[in-house]
Amino acid sequence: MLFHGFLRARNELADAVKAGRAANQRTDAELFALAWELWKEEAFERVPGDFAAVVWVPGRCRLLASCSDTHPPPLYYWVDRDSAIVATAPRGVLAWNGSPRRLNDEHLAACLAGDLSDLSGTCWHDVSSLPSGETLTVTTAAHRVRRWHVLGTPVRDGPRAASSADYVEATRTLLRRVVGSAARAPETPAILLSAGLDSTAVALAALDALAGTPGAAPLLSVTMRPAPDWDQDALPDVLTDEWPLVREMAKTQPLLDARFGYAADTKWDRGMERRFELAEAPPVRYEGFAFVARCLEMARQEGRHVLLDGGGGNATFSFDGWRRLAELLKSGRALALWKAARPWPRLLWGQALLPLLPTFVQQRFPHRFHGHRRWGEGTVLHPAFARRFNLAETADERRRRALAKSVREAQQIMLNGFAARSCEVRSNKMASQVYWGVARRSPLRDRRFVEWCLSLPSAQYMENGATRLLAKRLLRGRVPDEMLSDRRGFQNADWHMRLTPEVPAIREEVAEWRRDPAVAERLDVGRLTRVLETWPDWASWSRQDHPDWRLAHNLTEAVAMGRFILWAERT
Repeated sequence: MLFHGFLRARNELADAVKAGRAANQRTDAELFALAWELWKEEAFERVPGDFAAVVWVPGRCRLLASCSDTHPPPLYYWVDRDSAIVATAPRGVLAWNGSPRRLNDEHLAACLAGDLSDLSGTCWHDVSSLPSGETLTVTTAAHRVRRWHVLGTPVRDGPRAASSADYVEATRTLLRRVVGSAARAPETPAILLSAGLDSTAVALAALDALAGTPGAAPLLSVTMRPAPDWDQDALPDVLTDEWPLVREMAKTQPLLDARFGYAADTKWDRGMERRFELAEAPPVRYEGFAFVARCLEMARQEGRHVLLDGGGGNATFSFDGWRRLAELLKSGRALALWKAARPWPRLLWGQALLPLLPTFVQQRFPHRFHGHRRWGEGTVLHPAFARRFNLAETADERRRRALAKSVREAQQIMLNGFAARSCEVRSNKMASQVYWGVARRSPLRDRRFVEWCLSLPSAQYMENGATRLLAKRLLRGRVPDEMLSDRRGFQNADWHMRLTPEVPAIREEVAEWRRDPAVAERLDVGRLTRVLETWPDWASWSRQDHPDWRLAHNLTEAVAMGRFILWAERT
């Protein structure tokens, strides 16, 4: 057996597999081995955690490989009639199956367009990926891949509490358990802390656990701020500097060691080629890399090896609940629908009526009602390259499928989104952990917490025009009131100021790409050049600021994609 990853709910698992008195001395791999002895293949499904495992059963000549249902490490594989190869990186497959290293243009084009729906494909020919929540089984006769779990399903309605306060207290109790499980580390972990509801709730749960631990070291929190000379009035209606609110909260938390940093202190492309070597996957979701990288760097400098975050909160306890409008409309509860939507009557169309209409009707309405952006606005993909694989049509179909008809369905779509399960995102996450030496963990994605939050009545999330009710009720009285407002936060607000000094060097680099067919045939180098030549003097937020403002926002990801193609072709 090979095991890589992290187990949640270790104590419960140790009791279930009868690990004995020395359970706390056993590694996660040993506990999983005991689970396998007891449950065999069901262990993949029953053991909670973020892990990948490979098991060889010699007596039956059977190979099994599986990835857990919540952010596991990546697994790649290749199977033919004589051989089966499983590895945590594509090179582990290509080194053994004899295939040349050739980019798979169809998958690469989809990644460049932000389409991560091909979960089993990779950007390399003759290499497949195993998605999260699936098991590969190989025998002498055949091989098959089976999806054994969809995060958040099946969900039974939870116990009906007497009041909202009872739901809040039950959520708080479970939250402390899952945060304590994720915080397991040789030393007190750090947390990526914003002024939002999700990371704040995780931080408070961790602090509650520390308060009962004599001599515990403080919880280190890292909060990113825009550069000191950035124009704070550029976005008056958006919370761009979260540090003042975090500092205010920290005054009441003696075990919180609150620190702040600036993304500008870490170069946006630091370690990029090394990350390519580790991940061997396109650098998707690269825009905020400097922001996250600085947090990881600060945690490592303080000797912390685990960084908690609030990932998954928007789909669980802090879900906005807007899809409750569709539920009320479908059930004919007109008065309740009017009370819920009264502060936001414009949302009656997009949140209540549109999801319930037939697909052919949805296609005829303007995109502004359901968040549809014009395809290709933010991608640097070459139009001819995109047309080869019908990417625009695929994107339209994907958007239509994302129109949930209920709160629970919307939560499930968010939790099981392609980005959460794709090998590209998981490989880049693992490369980041290896590069910085810090593991990121998301307690709010714990299966126990997910299933609890999805079992609650939708009124716990949205009622009488108020949204994110469960999270606000849970935090009220422990954080500054402004943290509970609906003011939107933006954690990368100074992106333009940080990138502007880099533009001349990037422009020269892109000019060289015109002469390289590997890049010029895949990326719209001409369009990227025009953006760099017309780089605005201020941050662009609409077409009035810059005609190609979305690509300007995504400049770092576009450049990272070009560099990845060059790196891949060289290797």
